[in-house]
Amino acid sequence: AYEGEKGSAGTPSGIANTASTYGGLLIFKKNLSGGSNRSERLSIKKPIEILLINSGITQETKAVVGDVKKFKEANEEKFAKIIHEYNFLFSHGLDALKSYNLEKIGKLMDKNQELLRQIPVSCPEVEKIVKLAKDSGALGAKLTGTGRGGLIIALTPGKKLQKQVANAIRKVGYEVMETSLGG
Repeated sequence: AYEGEKGSAGTPSGIANTASTYGGLLIFKKNLSGGSNRSERLSIKKPIEILLINSGITQETKAVVGDVKKFKEANEEKFAKIIHEYNFLFSHGLDALKSYNLEKIGKLMDKNQELLRQIPVSCPEVEKIVKLAKDSGALGAKLTGTGRGGLIIALTPGKKLQKQVANAIRKVGYEVMETSLGG
C-alpha cells in the first residue's frame, strides 16, 4: 500500500497503510529524519460518533504537498509557529481523547482547521461544509486528508446528534458517512 501510494502522493506519510494494516484508533507520528515512524494503538472509554462528509472535490496530493512546501519555504517563521501550535493541539487533543473530553476535542478540531486555513490547504467548499456542520450542532469540524477538497470530519457524539447533523448536510446535497472512532 505504501509503495502504491508513492505514485499519487510522492512521499506519503505512512499513516494510510499503517491504519489499513493495524486498524483501530492509532497515534501516528512520521519520523521526518528518515527513521522508523511511531505508531501506537489507543483505547478510549467508548466509541465516538463522527461524520465523514465528501466535498465532491478531489486534488492531487503531490500538488498540494508541493504548494505547502513552497508556503513553508516562503514563510519559514510563520510556518514554524503553525507547526508549534499544531503540536500543542495534538498533545492537548490526545489528553482530551484519553479523558473522553469531547467538548475540548471539538474546540481543538476547530483550532486545527484554523491552522489548515493558514497553510493554506482549505478551500471555500470545505469552509462551507465546516460551517454547516458546526451550525447544525457538531462539536468540531475540520478537513482531513490532502485538503483543498476531499473529506471533512465532524465530531457528532451520540446517535441523535449524528443524525441531526448528517440530515442537515445531506439536505444541501453532500454525501455523508455516519461512523465512529474507537469502535
